[in-house]
Amino acid sequence: MTTPLDLAAIRARLDAAVQGPYTVEHVRATTPGSHGVETSSSTIRDGGGCWICEVPGDIRTAEFLAAARTDVGDLLDECVRLRGEIADMHRNGRYITNDEAARDAARFKAERERDAAIAELARLRAELLAEDAVIEAVLAEYDAADAYAYHRNSADWSRLDANVQTRLLVAKNETGAAAIAAVAALRAARAGKDGG
Repeated sequence: MTTPLDLAAIRARLDAAVQGPYTVEHVRATTPGSHGVETSSSTIRDGGGCWICEVPGDIRTAEFLAAARTDVGDLLDECVRLRGEIADMHRNGRYITNDEAARDAARFKAERERDAAIAELARLRAELLAEDAVIEAVLAEYDAADAYAYHRNSADWSRLDANVQTRLLVAKNETGAAAIAAVAALRAARAGKDGG
């Protein structure tokens, strides 16, 4: 665990510094005797316009340093506010400890795993129902084929009414088509699952 910031010490250093807000003046100059090389620097001044320091090079560095005079104060105020909120949460029992957060994370993970297991169970049940439908269709096809073959091969076939002969043939063909369709649907479902 990191050591908490000493906000009082930081505030004391801030208060001891020259008062702000600070301003930046950027200057570009050609250095004599350097074959016309252009240099740049920035001057940081305090709230009263007095010189504080010279910062060579990129103006962004000077702007960062000048802004730090007020930024540090704002950050200290925010730290104090947040520490107060945390203390208030402790007092009112609304603070979530690391242990509580870990328990919540474990619970959410368990809930996600449970939901995934329920979804997988539903998928397996649907697949089982599809397989049952195929089995029932195939059995019906065999039953119809058996009935057709029995009557077709029996001596009574010629004595059956033409309508009865037709109904047996249609039943055989319809159950066969249903079985073929059910098998095709199951194969397509499995191919989609394996491909996805």
